[in-house]
Amino acid sequence: MRAFLVSILILFSFQAKSQLLFNFTWKGEPITLSRYYPLGEKDSIQFTELKCYLSNIELKGKGNKDYQLAAAVYLIDAEDSTSFVLDSSIDTRNFKSISFTFGLDSIINTSGDLEGDLDPVLGMYWAWNTGYIHYKIVGHSSLVPTPSHLFDFHIGGYRKPNATYFKLELLLTGSTIELDLYQLFNENINLNLSHQLVVPGKLAFELATVLKSSIRVK
Repeated sequence: MRAFLVSILILFSFQAKSQLLFNFTWKGEPITLSRYYPLGEKDSIQFTELKCYLSNIELKGKGNKDYQLAAAVYLIDAEDSTSFVLDSSIDTRNFKSISFTFGLDSIINTSGDLEGDLDPVLGMYWAWNTGYIHYKIVGHSSLVPTPSHLFDFHIGGYRKPNATYFKLELLLTGSTIELDLYQLFNENINLNLSHQLVVPGKLAFELATVLKSSIRVK
C-alpha cells in the first residue's frame, strides 16, 4: 500500500512539473482572493479581482524543436483556477525558454475578433478605439481614503508611446509564470493618492512597465 501511494505521489509530482502554469503572487506566495496581505507595518491589501492577458506563447526547444501553444490569447482570471493551466500536455523540462506577449498587441486589439477569451462579456474590453484592458487589478486597502477603501486599476492601451503590451522571452527555470504584485503596490502606487485608473495613457504605461518587470518563471 505504501509503495502504491509513493508511486501516485511521484506521478502527481511529474505531472505538476510538466505542465505550463501561471499564477498571481505576493512576495512569491500565490494570491488568494479576499485574503488580506500586509502592506507596510500597519496597513493591508486585499484583492477581489485579478485578470491579465498573455498571447502568442511559444516554448523554445533545447534542440531545433519549438512549441506554439494552441490558443493565440489566454485570459488569466484569479476567480477561475483552470485558467492558470496554460498547457497540460507538455513537459516544460524539454524546453529552454519561453516567449510571449504580456498583454495584447496592436494587431489583436484591432482585429475585430470578439470571441473566446476576447469576448467583451468577460469585462476586459473598453471600445473599438481604446481596445482591451490588459491587466485588471481590483481590491481593498486600508490606505485608500474612501469609505469603501476600494482600488480599481484597469491597465491597457495599445497605441504608442503608451502601449501597455510587451514581448518577453524568459529562461524556463521552472514551469510557472508568476506575476508578483508586491513591487507594484509597495514601491510604485501610493494608495493614499492614487487608487483608480480606467483609461490608457502615460500612467497606465508606467504601471504596466512595473508589472512587466515583476514577471518570473519558477
